[in-house]
Amino acid sequence: MFKSDRIKRCIAVGVTAFLVIAAGIILFFVIYRFNDVQNALNTLGEILTPITYGLVMAYILNPVYNFFQGRLEKLFARRKGKNVSKRALRASKALSITITLILALVAVTGLLSMVIPQVIDSIFGIVESLPSNLARLSATLEETLKSYPELDDTAMNLYNNLTAMLDQWIKNDLMPQLNSLVRTLSSGIFGAVNLLKNIVIGVIICVHVLSSKITFCGQVKKMMYAVLPTPKANLLLDNVRYTHRVFGGYISGKLLDSLIVGLICFAFMATFNLPYAMLVSIVMGVTNIIPFFGPFIGAIPSILLIFLVDVRSAVIFAAFILVLQQIDGNIIEPKILGDSIGLSSFWVIVAIVVCGGLFGFVGMVIGAPAFAVGYSLVGMALDRSLRKHNLPIELDTYIDLDHMEEESGQPVAKKED
Repeated sequence: MFKSDRIKRCIAVGVTAFLVIAAGIILFFVIYRFNDVQNALNTLGEILTPITYGLVMAYILNPVYNFFQGRLEKLFARRKGKNVSKRALRASKALSITITLILALVAVTGLLSMVIPQVIDSIFGIVESLPSNLARLSATLEETLKSYPELDDTAMNLYNNLTAMLDQWIKNDLMPQLNSLVRTLSSGIFGAVNLLKNIVIGVIICVHVLSSKITFCGQVKKMMYAVLPTPKANLLLDNVRYTHRVFGGYISGKLLDSLIVGLICFAFMATFNLPYAMLVSIVMGVTNIIPFFGPFIGAIPSILLIFLVDVRSAVIFAAFILVLQQIDGNIIEPKILGDSIGLSSFWVIVAIVVCGGLFGFVGMVIGAPAFAVGYSLVGMALDRSLRKHNLPIELDTYIDLDHMEEESGQPVAKKED
């Protein structure tokens, strides 16, 4: 018996040493050949792109599918009796997926048919009116500076320098880039074809995931309980459910909130006949998905764009955005999201800056809920560790803590000076 335990300990030590050495070699390789590893990850990401599209589609459409599938299954159950046949279940799944995809296609097609023409008109209008807007702005600047002769020379020199820099940029940078764009037009066409291919494959994967999600979930749970001890498997399952609840609630709520903000913005701009209503409303709605910084990212270029057309309209729009963000931040967003992520403003800013720097726009969108999940999981792990040591878990206990009694584990507060 003693010999058997000794052999087991030796094997465990050997396996641990092997894993440590292997991890060290892998880490050295990743650091030494970082560019090759990055290229390999990019290639793997391109290969997995259609799968990613399919999983994202399935995750977004899952609530709609559940809505129809649950009701159709109940309808078949009433007609067939308490026990629904497998054929009826397959029929309810197939019909639910069909309805979900049709609704998604109608929604996307309808939205694009309404938005794209107006956005294209706005972009062409900006290009066509830019010279006249700049000339009018220059005339307005000259007229304004007549009342301030001490600033006239400085301001006009600055304006002339900026104009010369713009002309130089057009000749030396923009035109060569346009020539390069013409040469690479064929690759752009292939890119569009590749995007269409990925979307089609993504839709097929989405259908399979929705129809087989119960089986997939069962297989994953079976593997978890086969590999992990039961307490750890239960804990992992709870953490996955918590992650799904945070991400699902936050993403769906933020999309709805951004849609409401975009619609309110469009209604206001259309009512007061402000320029580029559709384009600016889309920018405001899309950037509003980004927590904290989103409204500023969308508002600043929008105000500058309107300013080129009419100063008065830009002032009206700026005042409206200030009011809209107060209404959204204090009324609309709390009603929709509540305290779905439970992070302070400081950690939200940290999450957006870090994840945005690493993963771009997508990182800025999912950074806050991802950080919230990690923050919560670390907090729960710390609470479990404190409970094992019979120590209190309430935060207020540690704010005024001086030290813990070693024998009793009771907190001792700081003494007032």
